[in-house]
Amino acid sequence: MKTLPPTEAAFPLPCTRRRAMQWAGAAVSLLASARSGWAQDNGSSLVIKGKDGWLFAGWGSLTQVDASGIDRNVKLIERAHQLLKEAGIELVVLLLPDKVHFYSDKLPESTTISPAVQQRYALILDKLRGAGIASFDDLAVMKKVSASGANVFYRTDQHWTLEAADATAQGTADLIRKVKPELAGNPGSGTPLGALTKERRYGDLAELFLSPDEKKQVGREIYTVRRQAE
Repeated sequence: MKTLPPTEAAFPLPCTRRRAMQWAGAAVSLLASARSGWAQDNGSSLVIKGKDGWLFAGWGSLTQVDASGIDRNVKLIERAHQLLKEAGIELVVLLLPDKVHFYSDKLPESTTISPAVQQRYALILDKLRGAGIASFDDLAVMKKVSASGANVFYRTDQHWTLEAADATAQGTADLIRKVKPELAGNPGSGTPLGALTKERRYGDLAELFLSPDEKKQVGREIYTVRRQAE
């Protein structure tokens, strides 16, 4: 399993705006690399096959919380935040909740979520905020979407639905407005969005980790997708 290098080794001084952006990207790359290394070492546990064809990512523990790992990652993000701030760049972090928080009833009968894991999201959010890093409670946002009757994740996919993505985008925009009330650029000059379309395909957990026979058993799903306007 890959380990993260010391923060100072990953982010040497002095800081310039360009280097700060590069270091922030390096932080993300290091975290993704660490998770990728874990996945490669635990290939048989990449997907949890639940009830009614529901699939869950298997690369995170549902019983234990790696508190020391969380602390290391928060310190890494905090360091990137400091360097970005020195370069005049504000950082906001979007903390995404796990799919199991919404569909634990679809897990296998033998699989349970420990109380510690149920509180893991709140733990990470508190540590980010304690480090002075701007974030918001997206778990609460998505719970409101779920309470309205809409799905927030696809059955065989690790990704969220359009309804959850839209609500999270609004929450992110609200947070940015608090951190930076005035942004450069003109209103309405962002990327225009096109019309909604429907696509029928396998979810990524099915496509990447199931055999052809297993994929047939869980079936394809209908995705609502908003494309970029041409």
